[in-house]
Amino acid sequence: MATTHSAARPRRWHTVALACLYAAGIVALIGATGATLGSISAIYGRLGVDPDPYWNNRLLASLILGMTGLFFVALMTLVGAYLASTTDPGMVRAGTIILILTVLPHLVSLITLPILTPEDWPHMIPHTLATLLTIIGLALAWRTSSPRENLR
Repeated sequence: MATTHSAARPRRWHTVALACLYAAGIVALIGATGATLGSISAIYGRLGVDPDPYWNNRLLASLILGMTGLFFVALMTLVGAYLASTTDPGMVRAGTIILILTVLPHLVSLITLPILTPEDWPHMIPHTLATLLTIIGLALAWRTSSPRENLR
């Protein structure tokens, strides 16, 4: 009986870890969608303020690139979660690396948003949740794998 309980426990934690990782990707995707819908119209309405069309176009290009980056990070989080859920150790390793890399842009947002635009603090909520869910998911996945697998 004790063997069944101890064998089921890592599997349950592994399922929770994957749920956290997928949830991180979904939260990031919702955050990217909200940021896009909320900021494009507000910023686009101010583009004519500068009489120089070059700077208006440059601002719009930067906005589009930034939004594309948010969607890319969200999709890469989902790809990383998928790869981490496979049984192939190489794919799991690749998924883990991708997931670790997706935390970095969220951390940049968590640092720059309060410094540059503190009134935009609600935009930090999806970044904070995605970061926490990814870190928790990775920690739980690390906890449930064998020490030998972690060193490969």
